[in-house]
Amino acid sequence: MKKKAPTPKQPPPKTTNKKRKSESDEEVKESESSAEDEEENSDKFLSGKIIATVGKLSMPREKIIELIEKNGGKYAKTITKDVTHVICAKKDDKTQKLQKAKELGKIIVTESFLKRGQ
Repeated sequence: MKKKAPTPKQPPPKTTNKKRKSESDEEVKESESSAEDEEENSDKFLSGKIIATVGKLSMPREKIIELIEKNGGKYAKTITKDVTHVICAKKDDKTQKLQKAKELGKIIVTESFLKRGQ
């Protein structure tokens, strides 16, 4: 009886990891830039804060939004559970939005709060 010669094992086909490598390089670059952005924003006094406005204010709303974002905060058009601060002209205003903010336990501040970041 003749023994069959073992068939040589073929090495697995070589795969190129160029696509994988470039994707992972991009992910690293993105995570580095987002980490830099977070670090930059963490130095700002409104970092992590979501701020809404209520009533007529002395500054134009666009200017207030600009100040909020410049100082690391986010602007919200409405009062939601995610809002952390509410800016109003007077803390004793009787507007519905301000009343809702108080009911939700939001921090109520006046425009002077934003002037800290100017």
